[in-house]
Amino acid sequence: MKKVIVFILLAIFISIILTSCNKPPVDTTERFTIAAGRAAFVEASNAVMFTTATKLIAPENAYIAVPYEDIGIMVIKAESGEEDEDNNPVMLFGIADIEGAILVACDYISISVSGNFCMATRDEGENYSYDFYYKDGNLLFSTENVIDNFAAIDDEYFVLYTTNNSEVFNNKGKAMFGLARQLTSAYSYSVCGNYLFAQEPTKALYFIYEIVDESILLSKSYISTANSIYSIGYIGNGDFLVSATSIGTASSYDYSDTIDNTKHYFMQTVKIYNAVTNSEKIIMLEKLLIGIVNKYTPTIPFHSRKTLNLKEGYSAVCVLDINDNKERIGQRYYVMNKDCVLTVKMVEGMTPFMFTYKNELGFAGIAVSNYSAALFSLSGDVIWRKDDAEYYAQSFNSNLYVLAKTVGDGLRYGLLDESGNTLIDFNLQFLATFVDGKSVAKYNGAYYRVDYSGALGETIEDIRDGNTQFAFNCYIFEDNGKLGVKNYAGNILIPADYDNIEYQGYVGEKTYIILKSLDTVDAYRLG
Repeated sequence: MKKVIVFILLAIFISIILTSCNKPPVDTTERFTIAAGRAAFVEASNAVMFTTATKLIAPENAYIAVPYEDIGIMVIKAESGEEDEDNNPVMLFGIADIEGAILVACDYISISVSGNFCMATRDEGENYSYDFYYKDGNLLFSTENVIDNFAAIDDEYFVLYTTNNSEVFNNKGKAMFGLARQLTSAYSYSVCGNYLFAQEPTKALYFIYEIVDESILLSKSYISTANSIYSIGYIGNGDFLVSATSIGTASSYDYSDTIDNTKHYFMQTVKIYNAVTNSEKIIMLEKLLIGIVNKYTPTIPFHSRKTLNLKEGYSAVCVLDINDNKERIGQRYYVMNKDCVLTVKMVEGMTPFMFTYKNELGFAGIAVSNYSAALFSLSGDVIWRKDDAEYYAQSFNSNLYVLAKTVGDGLRYGLLDESGNTLIDFNLQFLATFVDGKSVAKYNGAYYRVDYSGALGETIEDIRDGNTQFAFNCYIFEDNGKLGVKNYAGNILIPADYDNIEYQGYVGEKTYIILKSLDTVDAYRLG
């Protein structure tokens, strides 16, 4: 009973901290702070016109399911010789290298890839078994335990989640915790240099372990209670930034917040914990901290952390805005450097839902949030802002901004420049990102090539009308009932020899399209 009461108090405490003054609860969870992190130090290079499509090599009698060229492998599939209830061939999956040599035979009903690791699932009748492989095809171990989830947490470590527990393994298949020390399935993990960082986000619990050979030793734990809640992030060189917000009094507090006509008082202490020396020191931040996100945040999936556009040593932070009376009036988003100094400031009043910076150091950014759009400088000063309609979409290229806004009963697309001038009126049903000065627009149900002037050029008669019509600066075209791929200039990248699009998307840093005809499946890398 005591544990239940403490948990309820902790939940209330967390909700008070994360609720704005005199407003309904505001979602200040990590997804917003993550968005702020993606905004920091993005190098928004101009999109390029694809000019080639390279067919990948598949093993004999097998097809490519998903290519992972960045780690040197491909998931492949082959017919098992059996049919399902609809008389379709049952496919089994395996792994090949990028030259088409089979590393793992097609014996599995599915294969999942995360980081440098693969989980292969085998149908054993009433149950399943799981084989775990390193990217080179080396079998790490097998298990018949029920696996709820599998995820890389680093290039050389991954975690398995069962119904109640979680276990971290290294690249040799060695369990780091062991059965007696396993944490629950509510924990997320990241590897921070020589340390394993574990976080239970719903209860704000944190554990820091030193990795020693093929085992781990507990260095420090931070347990939030009904009276104090932690927010922790790794900032490099063995340092962890530790923020502790606790309940204060009317005579001793750092800020107050009024919830349901009741004023609450809070204190905050910020420390640096150095895991190398196992020591703490108190520091003073410019602002009161709510949350911190960077490349080491455990609750962000590893593949997202790898692509998080924050340089080493930088973090995205959510901080409190307080007035001269120390009353909370909202929150802001900043980028913090390795010395815990706030640098990039986000636009006031706009939650960082979508941001793009012009260049690596952020001369200016474009934000679309809360149905407004704004262009802002590195200091957070607004260059222009549009609040005349609900804005939803944005793409950026060559200092021009494609936006969509509500017009009448639907969305209409237009083009703005850096000064907020409208280059193309918001009367298009669709407008793609410009590539080399060219784009594709939809107007009154037909597709046209357009330039920066917005003048409708050549009608595109062969474009496929549907959800897969645009794919990564090119489009799907149709010829005599068959599908192929063209770039915006109208050049054929993949001939119209196919019946269906099986896959289109990014895998790592590369762009792929996989197409299927009656007797073959071909995978292409666009370049």
